[in-house]
Amino acid sequence: MDFSNAEMEDLKVPHFQSDAEKKSFLEAMYAGEVPIPIFFQAMGVDFTDHEYAAEAIRIGGIPFLSSAAPGFGITANDLSHLSHAERGALFLDENDRKATEQVEYVHERHPHAILGGNAMKKLTGFNRAIDAYGRSGKMDNLAAGAGILDTADIQQMQQYSGMELMPIVSSSTAARWTARVAKPIGARIRMFLVELPQFAGGHLGAGNAEEAVKAEKFDPVAIREGIRKFAPTIPVVLAGGIAYRNQIRQALAMGYQGVGIGIRGLLTKESKLDDAIIRDVYLNPRYRVVTNDRSPTGYPGRYIEVPEEKRPPEARIAYAQRAVRNCISCIEPGSCLFLQHAKDPTDEHFCIGRDLPDTRFGKRGGIYFASTERDRIMHDPIYRDAQGNPRVPSMEEMFEYMLTHDAPSMPEA
Repeated sequence: MDFSNAEMEDLKVPHFQSDAEKKSFLEAMYAGEVPIPIFFQAMGVDFTDHEYAAEAIRIGGIPFLSSAAPGFGITANDLSHLSHAERGALFLDENDRKATEQVEYVHERHPHAILGGNAMKKLTGFNRAIDAYGRSGKMDNLAAGAGILDTADIQQMQQYSGMELMPIVSSSTAARWTARVAKPIGARIRMFLVELPQFAGGHLGAGNAEEAVKAEKFDPVAIREGIRKFAPTIPVVLAGGIAYRNQIRQALAMGYQGVGIGIRGLLTKESKLDDAIIRDVYLNPRYRVVTNDRSPTGYPGRYIEVPEEKRPPEARIAYAQRAVRNCISCIEPGSCLFLQHAKDPTDEHFCIGRDLPDTRFGKRGGIYFASTERDRIMHDPIYRDAQGNPRVPSMEEMFEYMLTHDAPSMPEA
């Protein structure tokens, strides 16, 4: 299972002519006989939608669809005339419908491709997403995280024999716990996905923001060795801080069998992040990446801070009132930190059910999730035109650049 000398072209998926070819490749991958092709990580509210996934397949990646609010479009409407229960039911139904449509779209265009899904335990739609993906019969892997899986979760996944479980963890302890839960019920874990909180964007697998930036606590070598002690043959993929050729090679040299990318895919024409936001926010050196505890999920988060878009207390009141009246229960109300603090105009927890869709709609003032590598990659030449102005590359252009260029030094702040 040592792929430290693998060529970058070995990290692309072959184009299969049949399901039998795909199955043979998957079994070789799970057995550690071939390196795992690059994962195109899922990002919620459809930033990485079905069209994004189809293009990732075309160029040789393994994409993951996100079950985190694919039905986000309903938030464009005023839902305040509905009861809280009606809004929540509408949201979950729309997520199920969109998730099913997305799987069908990708399968029609690439009937023999490897396709993954992502489900977040913290969200109210977690168990429904498992069923939506599983019933399709066309999802090969399910990456599950944002919370520790219990016996019932894993038993639910095991109903769908073609959909293999891949827990998302940030420590060997979390991986060991999941393996212990799976073993008594005979469940099979085919891969682990390790996401490093000190680098990754979005929500982070750490106790708080202070812990999330402590690189020594989340040493990828120690995590890999820890997993080897109880699962020596299960392949492990590394994500967080992977954006260049030498970073991929370093991960493979540590004993990982593959890598996952996030922000590289987000900053492309095929993602549904608005091009103007990419140019004006993500590629703007005036704005910095911050890590804090303002997410309503209770997890620390990492995103780009735009100071002029910060809400003063008087604007916060109107914002909170609108969000509460239109709450879709994306997080269980009893654990949503935004709802718990909504009446405090000085509190800075945000409503992710409003802010992230707003960003997806191309509106300013929402949330701009980003990894630490954003500060490095925004200076790459593929993000500038001949006149030096910000530009958005295609996914294919990004992929080839990443596989042929090493990471430059991180620019000084």
